[in-house]
Amino acid sequence: MASSADTGTYLLVVAIGTIMAVLVGLVLQRSGLGFLREVFEDHDAAQSVSRLLSVAYYTVAVGFIALMSTWDPFEIEGTVQYVVTKIGSMLVFLGILHVVTLVVLARIRNNSRVQQMAANLRGGRRAPRDPGPSQALGPGGS
Repeated sequence: MASSADTGTYLLVVAIGTIMAVLVGLVLQRSGLGFLREVFEDHDAAQSVSRLLSVAYYTVAVGFIALMSTWDPFEIEGTVQYVVTKIGSMLVFLGILHVVTLVVLARIRNNSRVQQMAANLRGGRRAPRDPGPSQALGPGGS
């Protein structure tokens, strides 16, 4: 364990890691909600799934940050090097967690599209096209 890793250093690492996790989580929640609203016709259901995914993300992220703040796999000299190494590890993990969350959202959306296309084909209809900006407004442009 690094000699410079006192309680204040641990708290600094946890605080910075938590702030990073919250910022990444907010981006995921806002962006993911758009994905989920495309999948679910009911916007309340999309919001609920978004909240559940957010809880899972924050639980994993904060748990990892807590573990990383105390785990020292090798000797690190100096407080600055210690904090930078810990924050770098957390950034790599949060990046991986971000990608995993995006993959989950993409799979949910793709599964919904496949089911919709299969239902349309069973009914003898072609899959509906994505309406352009002018067509999405309906007749008369309103």
